[in-house]
Amino acid sequence: MSDYSLRQMDDDYVRSLEAEALRGLSLRLLADIKEARERLNQGPGNSSRPPSSRVPWERGASLDPTDESDEAKLDEAEPGAAEPAKTPPARQPGKQPGTPGIGRTQVFQAHEERAHHPAVCAGCGEALEPAGAVVYTGFQAVDLRWGDPARPGLTLWVVDHRYYEIGCACGHHTRAEAGRGAVNPLLAGIELREWRLVGPGLAALIVALSLRFRRSRARIQEFLDQWLKLSLGTIHQTIHEASAAVAPAEDELVEAVLASGLLHADETSWPERGQLLWLN
Repeated sequence: MSDYSLRQMDDDYVRSLEAEALRGLSLRLLADIKEARERLNQGPGNSSRPPSSRVPWERGASLDPTDESDEAKLDEAEPGAAEPAKTPPARQPGKQPGTPGIGRTQVFQAHEERAHHPAVCAGCGEALEPAGAVVYTGFQAVDLRWGDPARPGLTLWVVDHRYYEIGCACGHHTRAEAGRGAVNPLLAGIELREWRLVGPGLAALIVALSLRFRRSRARIQEFLDQWLKLSLGTIHQTIHEASAAVAPAEDELVEAVLASGLLHADETSWPERGQLLWLN
């Protein structure tokens, strides 16, 4: 349940619900509580979280008061003695905290509009009708299409996604939200979501340029710069999201290859970041 829905609920609203609607609301809140508890109980041993995410008392560090820490040694140092040099923290890769963001200023002419309406009320659980719906947010998705006889070749296709809010007779207002997909916990930092600039056709082209034609992120950006203004971060995220999307099919592909009656063995050199690897 979204924060927007929870902020609308108070004691008076809960008491106003009928028994069946109240039972449905309780079940949805119970599911949310269980999911929140599962996230709280995640750690390095049962998820992709790094060991540094452990709380201090679970890291195995010595808490013996007789242990001579760096602060204790400084307190015992002679007056006037020079403090030991402190090693500056290592710079993390990627965008640094506090760096101002850069937003997209280019607006494309949309070819179609897709409306997203909430199906049921997040409060009482009753079905909602689109009548009276109001747009509260939206985004543009850029895609590539091909194989259309009326549009030969590659066609740039832009879709305006619009998300609507609908008021229910119970007094609750429900908003449609962009969908999210489940991802393997081992793929840390990757999230599959409906709210994204790159459509599936354009994502397939970016993945092909990266993996099949071995182009770098910068070269892909240079190639697409004639038609689109995509940042390196968008290209990088698209490749990783595509990997997460096809990950469930990897086991099926391996089983199909092993069960095949005819296998062709080959070995190809495959340079990767200055290291010579081999593709079998």
